[in-house]
Amino acid sequence: VDICGVGEIETRHSGIIAALLDPQGNHGFGAESLKAFFRQCNLPEFADNCDDCYVQTEVQIPGRRPDIVIQGRNLCVVIENKTNTSDHYMQLADYRDWLEKQRVMNKKLLYLTYGGYPASDSNIKFGEYQSISYRETICNWLRECACMTATPAADFCRQYADFIKNTICRENIMSTREDLKKLLDTPEKIK
Repeated sequence: VDICGVGEIETRHSGIIAALLDPQGNHGFGAESLKAFFRQCNLPEFADNCDDCYVQTEVQIPGRRPDIVIQGRNLCVVIENKTNTSDHYMQLADYRDWLEKQRVMNKKLLYLTYGGYPASDSNIKFGEYQSISYRETICNWLRECACMTATPAADFCRQYADFIKNTICRENIMSTREDLKKLLDTPEKIK
């Protein structure tokens, strides 16, 4: 994955995740990978309604382009993926407002970050979206997918999970710890 230039590029991660989630994809998982994802997100009622779903990236909605949108007859899910930035002003609130207009029973706004961090925009409350993480949600989902079949897609899921765990999340943890140590070593910065 790293050799493909994925690194911390948000759109590339979104593309990979969307391709693996898509029940129509050529990965060989069918709808099982999407069902597994919803189970990892603690959304079992969504897992029961995803056989007719399709997944798109960068969907045009009024004034915005969510990273990943999952739609089906009974559900609509927006995933906002942040790898190296935080959410933008009113971004999640705009996605929430768009989701509210969708005529489906199951709707959810997921905010994906390395560590499952909360959104920074005060225009949306925590209960109006759900934080998920690369470190736990995505890695656990990829490992579950890797156990589904003995295909190249399963091998890719295993390798992608290892890449996330050993490269992206490790660097993110290390830089956070280093930043915290620097901050604590200089009390005048705390003020």
